[in-house]
Amino acid sequence: MNLHRKLLERQAAGKPLRIGVIGAGKFGTMYLAQARRTPGIHLVGVADLSPDRAREALAEALRARGYTLALFTDQRGEAYKGELGQLPTHRISARRIDGGWSNKIRGGLSMITGALQSRRLFRQLQPSVVVGFGGYASVPAMWAATGLRIPTVVHEQNALMGRANRLMASRVDGWRSMPRAWDRPA
Repeated sequence: MNLHRKLLERQAAGKPLRIGVIGAGKFGTMYLAQARRTPGIHLVGVADLSPDRAREALAEALRARGYTLALFTDQRGEAYKGELGQLPTHRISARRIDGGWSNKIRGGLSMITGALQSRRLFRQLQPSVVVGFGGYASVPAMWAATGLRIPTVVHEQNALMGRANRLMASRVDGWRSMPRAWDRPA
């Protein structure tokens, strides 16, 4: 059996092998660097115990394939280093909606402001797809993207979907989660 020949056949048939990389450490990152030059495969996701490491690996793989990426985040995203730190970063308004009434009002106004900022930026950047990784900072951008009918996907890296992703799940075009080890036979 010639693996390369089989992969070429899958590519020609339009049925690439769909690959999910679990573990974005040294070996996973090396595989991702080679995956872009391997015919007949399609990278569908990257998962790691460290969500930041998974995001880094996914950003690196997408950029290596020629995709243009941009990061929409609140002030915390300015601390990213590595691959994410090299991306054009658009700071938008986002704040938790919890605590007392005054905090909830400030949080809600911040989310509305962030959605308007994201909407304006999406009109300029014209993205093909918007992917949200959860957390309150993703909500304004995902709201704006769904309102503009830009294809959207949320990614949940935890066993239980967080509040932000639960809020967006019914509005987005698709969602992905890490496979749970206990759902698979040993």
